Amino acid sequence: MTHDNNQPNSIKLAKQCANLLVNKKAQQLTVLDLRGLASYTDCLVIASATSIRHVTTLGQHLTQQLTQDGIRPLSTEGETGSSWMLLDYGDVVVHLFDEETRLHYDLEGLWADAPHIA
Repeated sequence: MTHDNNQPNSIKLAKQCANLLVNKKAQQLTVLDLRGLASYTDCLVIASATSIRHVTTLGQHLTQQLTQDGIRPLSTEGETGSSWMLLDYGDVVVHLFDEETRLHYDLEGLWADAPHIA
């Protein structure tokens, strides 16, 4: 990850989340810039997992790594064994899906006008 001191903190955090997820073999990673499009967050990080167990692994890894940096989610949705997990970091919301669930919710389609950061 390249560090750009001119980037907003939300963009930096979204990229950090993306890098951490890629390190645990997340697939089809997308980062959407929702600044000016949504009032509840600046960025969405969306990633696919290869299985329900992988969804849990990705969520746990992200939470553990960010907690080490003093960054904790405001809330989480989706329990162990779920096909979907949401981690809300305020300015960044992370969605982790198995492939079928991701297709069903189609967040990229919902936010088709949003610029892609990654």
